[in-house]
Amino acid sequence: MRLIALLGVLFVLASCSDSDTPENFGLSCYEADELIFWEFDFDKNIVIRNATIDFEYSITEVSPIKILFKASMYDYTYVLDRVNLTIEIIYSPDTTITLFKCKPPQV
Repeated sequence: MRLIALLGVLFVLASCSDSDTPENFGLSCYEADELIFWEFDFDKNIVIRNATIDFEYSITEVSPIKILFKASMYDYTYVLDRVNLTIEIIYSPDTTITLFKCKPPQV
């Protein structure tokens, strides 16, 4: 009986864990001479691009290697390559352009 109770408690604790939810983070990127800050907020499922004008994008897919996000008013998709810390834009299956080379912000 104690074993069943212990397993039940462990099951409840495991189901409450948010360990599979990615941590929010930000990246600093340069486009020409302009510094742009990208904030990835997985709690709200959005990406905010802070530049002279702020833009908001919806996260559409998250994997250990890439994060896909897009603006609702456009057909193209942005991709954060988590390995190389680059942000690319996919216009079509045949056309991908690297826009930003990024680095984590320094504190």
